Amino acid sequence: GERLLTVVKVGVKERQDPGAEVRKAWLGLGFQALTKELAKSLGLEGKTGVRVTEIYPGGPAEAAGLRAGDVLLALDGESIPVSHVEEVESFSAMVRQCKIGAKAALARVRDGNQSSVEATFGESPKLAREMKKYYDAAFDFTAREIAFLDRVRQNWGAAQKGVYVESAAEGGWA
Repeated sequence: GERLLTVVKVGVKERQDPGAEVRKAWLGLGFQALTKELAKSLGLEGKTGVRVTEIYPGGPAEAAGLRAGDVLLALDGESIPVSHVEEVESFSAMVRQCKIGAKAALARVRDGNQSSVEATFGESPKLAREMKKYYDAAFDFTAREIAFLDRVRQNWGAAQKGVYVESAAEGGWA
């Protein structure tokens, strides 16, 4: 009938800092390649680009009024050359070449209607690999600070506090 409490000192041994990534322009959205099959099914046969699959909360894409399901065909008049799954990173590269805070016109198709929307590029958030990590030898687990994409994937608000447990050794106390 006892209720015991355990206290763990997280960060007994700090892991080596992996170094920060250079901050690049960011739109804050998930996307997929506009493959030939997908383009045909959407009535966009012969077009290239990306289809928006997710809008990250508080990001530039949300501020610009983009929605999941929108198809992006061009960035500042330059066609988005994506028609195969393996080319999908071409769009990311186009975005990263823009300046943080710069504005750009995105050619968008929504519900079969083409229009242009202006977006202001934000600064890319820190990646999980950039967050400070802690290793506890007694309990044999590794934890790190919560990253932006952790909040998105877990549907946590910006005020969510805590750490993200990255690993716990099999058979260990953790």
